[in-house]
Amino acid sequence: MIALYAQDKAPETARPRATAARLQRLADFFKGKSVAYVTPTSCRAFAEWWGSEQAARRALESAGIEFIAENGGGTGVRLRKK
Repeated sequence: MIALYAQDKAPETARPRATAARLQRLADFFKGKSVAYVTPTSCRAFAEWWGSEQAARRALESAGIEFIAENGGGTGVRLRKK
């Protein structure tokens, strides 16, 4: 999924090379892992891998992930709409 997003959406961003580089780091971290791997423990490991929670969040946001605030429906993430 990351590779498809990188191919289809990264070129349309304001900074396509930086977006592609961040997507590659995401792909490197999650390589060979299923969606079931995304757990609180793996998310903490991902943040540690980036150096901080803020750095990990920036990387995800620049790669097209949108964080959904808790507003009665619960928190979550989704791909940003164009």
